[in-house]
Amino acid sequence: MATISVREACFAAIAARLSARLADVTVERNRDAPVDPAAEGAVVVVNDSDHEVIEGDGFGFTAYRFNVAVAGWVPEPTYPDTAADAASDLHVSVVSALLTNEAGALAPITVQDDEIWLQETGTRFDRASVMESDQQMAAFVAEFAFIIRRPEGAPFFTI
Repeated sequence: MATISVREACFAAIAARLSARLADVTVERNRDAPVDPAAEGAVVVVNDSDHEVIEGDGFGFTAYRFNVAVAGWVPEPTYPDTAADAASDLHVSVVSALLTNEAGALAPITVQDDEIWLQETGTRFDRASVMESDQQMAAFVAEFAFIIRRPEGAPFFTI
């Protein structure tokens, strides 16, 4: 069995939670290729991001704040001005999937013995043409953060 870093395990768990909870939505990680929602339908991409070191706690642990961006795209529905509504609905579904359990209660994502409590830190919405065609789409990027505590000197040990 291969070992992976805690950082990778956390980002993989976030993508897995979205895949399990978002019906009829393609979920990918770190996609570089352009998204064409007219051809692909709704797409969500989990993008690994930066982290920062938070001061040690004096008990032999250091906290790390990780950032993750979740981008979502939806095609323009049949009626005008509804792509923004569809993007908003997908955004709500993403936030709900990441912050709550199936019963709707606030819940962490579990990675081995760690609990990841995500916090949404901001979201941007956009509506644009797809590849300079008449096809419209709406998109958003939701930013989340979570904190992991690690023993000092072993920030990214493997599991």
